[in-house]
Amino acid sequence: MKNIVGLFIIFLFGCQTYYERDNVALKVKNIQTNNLPVIVNVSSNPPNSAGGVDFGVIWKNVSFKTIKYISFSAVPYNSVGDTQSCSIRKYSLFNGQHPGPFPPGYTSPEGHGWTSHWRDAWYNSSITCVKLQKVEVIFMDNSKVTISDIAKITDPNQEVCPPVY
Repeated sequence: MKNIVGLFIIFLFGCQTYYERDNVALKVKNIQTNNLPVIVNVSSNPPNSAGGVDFGVIWKNVSFKTIKYISFSAVPYNSVGDTQSCSIRKYSLFNGQHPGPFPPGYTSPEGHGWTSHWRDAWYNSSITCVKLQKVEVIFMDNSKVTISDIAKITDPNQEVCPPVY
């Protein structure tokens, strides 16, 4: 099962310092050695006029297997770090799933054409950041990888709770 290296989630920065690149390279090497996926960026938009907050993830499949489904679970927070919930649907934990197939090497597109982008995941104008809680990958052979320790798979340069922009 050493060939199961889940996926590689990547955000392309226009410019990084040598320290940042080395830090990311070291983290990626560690993740690949441990057959884990890498999450480099989670993104969300500020609340719209109705309070809707989008949620998105940029990722790449670096495994040798085709992904059947990929799921991301996230929770929103306010400016003082308290968990927020959707004022309409009454949940905090949002689960977004995408069906594949996503072959090895597949990279999710950026922007509003993202495969892993959900409009109005929550309605709550006090949301200021979104934190990823879990990633689940199901491959075409029905083997499954679930990552709950997000710190192990997050870009060292990304904030713990990325702000909504």
